[in-house]
Amino acid sequence: MNDQYDIELDNISDSIAWYPYIGKHYANADFKILIVGESHYKDPNDLREIWKEKSFTRVIVGELGVEMQNYNDIKFFQQINKLFNWKRQEFGVWNKAAFYNFIQKPLNTKHNRPSKADFLTGWKSFEKVIKVLRPNLCIFMGSSPANTFNKTYANGEKVNRMITRHDFINRTYLKTSSLINGEIHTDLIFIKHPSKYISLGKWREKLVEFHPEIQAYLID
Repeated sequence: MNDQYDIELDNISDSIAWYPYIGKHYANADFKILIVGESHYKDPNDLREIWKEKSFTRVIVGELGVEMQNYNDIKFFQQINKLFNWKRQEFGVWNKAAFYNFIQKPLNTKHNRPSKADFLTGWKSFEKVIKVLRPNLCIFMGSSPANTFNKTYANGEKVNRMITRHDFINRTYLKTSSLINGEIHTDLIFIKHPSKYISLGKWREKLVEFHPEIQAYLID
């Protein structure tokens, strides 16, 4: 884990509830990837109530993604690990990438869904986060945020490319876009939510086809 961005992240604390998880090699990566989840949920069985802490995302990624705790119960991180062939390698995905949840408030249960207003607010917070982390690519694990992208950036400012549909895989379009903030140019790619039925191999192939740099994050 890398905390060198925390001072800058504290400057946008009015917009984010939790620090992003940042791999220890992220800052030195030639091609920086930010993995974007959708929502955190409160776990009524977790007496720590860690969703109240700034470190919530980091704890969750560390426990469920990196250490693979409760692995058979939490499909989301299990599927991300399979997508990137994660096996706890020194230069595997969790040591090189960062992770951020788009909706910066906890939902009560997995049956709750963020509102349209939550997604619109999410883009404002996301914009501030990428100014700090400066990723080259953001991989969205789920395409719901894409549904409000064009409305958020309807005036065309800060956008190099509006949402574009590509291949239709597992009943979901692969979507792309691109944001520009000053010198920061960040590509966005949206895939099917990994907790649902998903052919990981097909999506992995498409990710590498669109961004060959991703290959450096995959360990054979």
